[in-house]
Amino acid sequence: MVKKSKCNNCQTVYEGNFCLNCGQRNISNNRLKFSDIIADFFDNVFNLHKGLFYTFWNLIIRPGEVGLAYIRGQ
Repeated sequence: MVKKSKCNNCQTVYEGNFCLNCGQRNISNNRLKFSDIIADFFDNVFNLHKGLFYTFWNLIIRPGEVGLAYIRGQ
């Protein structure tokens, strides 16, 4: 019989790798590893998403439309 683990944040029983209620990751080993810290650091510092390059490109090509889209809340 598999023991069901509960989320530390909201006490919901996990049904996969993430909590269905709050999104917390299900980690069977709760020990913090140095490799996880380094990986999170580089992900947070150097992870550039499509939106950044897309916005810069549109600022060069159509700066007025980018400003209007921002004002409209898009």
